[in-house]
Amino acid sequence: MLDGAGFWSKIRYITVPQLIPSMMMAVVLRTMGAFKVYDVLTVFTGDATTSVSYLTFNNAFRYFFLGKASAMAWMTAIVILILAIIYIRLLNKKED
Repeated sequence: MLDGAGFWSKIRYITVPQLIPSMMMAVVLRTMGAFKVYDVLTVFTGDATTSVSYLTFNNAFRYFFLGKASAMAWMTAIVILILAIIYIRLLNKKED
């Protein structure tokens, strides 16, 4: 306000850049949470096999394919890690 910035200029150049790190962390946490959801997918699609976490659980504890379930869990963890790295790199690029 002291330099003559209007409402939208303050929002664009001051408020949003200060909120980006918090928003990026929220996106990372929500992405990780999205991989754990299977009840919502089951209700909306009518098919419980639409979720990776549900398939991993079934392979491990219903059919006792522990090797396959372990591989699925590792691949899910690697995908989440890659997405988190991409988010963090985008965050660091915006700070420069």
